[in-house]
Amino acid sequence: MLANHPAIWISIAAAAISGTSALIAFLSYRVARQSLRLNQQLADRRAPRLLLSFQEGYVKKNDPHNVYALLISISNPTDIDNSVAQLDLRVEYRPASDFCARVDVPAAADNDDGPNIPTTVRLVPPLKVAAHQTVVGWVRFQVKRALLMDCKIDGYTVVARDSHGQTSTVEMSIIREVVDV
Repeated sequence: MLANHPAIWISIAAAAISGTSALIAFLSYRVARQSLRLNQQLADRRAPRLLLSFQEGYVKKNDPHNVYALLISISNPTDIDNSVAQLDLRVEYRPASDFCARVDVPAAADNDDGPNIPTTVRLVPPLKVAAHQTVVGWVRFQVKRALLMDCKIDGYTVVARDSHGQTSTVEMSIIREVVDV
């Protein structure tokens, strides 16, 4: 007799509806978490970022400048186009007084007297780097010889600043000296 009582059937129906609601809420929670993770990955891929790589470098010691020619590649692994607004050569050195110093030297103009590099492969800021692309080329820097006279060079670093203000760096390993023959 109790099996035909309407209150029992109402309780069973309410329990089934609440169980179904709990299952749907759990599945919605899982879908929302996956969607959030995908949106975070997409946002990371749309954040501006440049990757620099050093290939080779030369220095030609002239008077009054040392001219550095560096072959670098600049990659854009993101989903948005980017551009290099500024390229600097950071020279870390120690003068005779043995304190650490550094100077950032901007990329030189095309009309300098450094190692002979074809103009077709020069990188001169501002420089566009499309999404998922890499540009490779030579960058020239002129450093006054008087600045580094009697100094010990601790290292060279290329610093690229993009149009969003983000910086990327790469340290130089070996820079060969070019001598006029």
